Amino acid sequence: MTAIYILEEYQGKGIGKKLVGKLFEHFKKLGYKKIFVEVLEDNKSRLFYEKLGAQYCETTKITIQGDELNLAIYKWENINSLLTPR
Repeated sequence: MTAIYILEEYQGKGIGKKLVGKLFEHFKKLGYKKIFVEVLEDNKSRLFYEKLGAQYCETTKITIQGDELNLAIYKWENINSLLTPR
């Protein structure tokens, strides 16, 4: 999967969490145990992943159309962490 976008007017309604949860369920069926996401460092959605339990790993640089951008990498060490009801 390349990207997930939730329109601003739909953010904060649990849609993103449900979508990510369904993705995790699918990945678990495929045998994945860990998951990572890459997010542009200045993207406020970083907080979304942190709220879902993702741990910041590192920042790397990427170049898109000649512009150098910082990319934050987050991971879940245990795919079950999001699938377990809280």
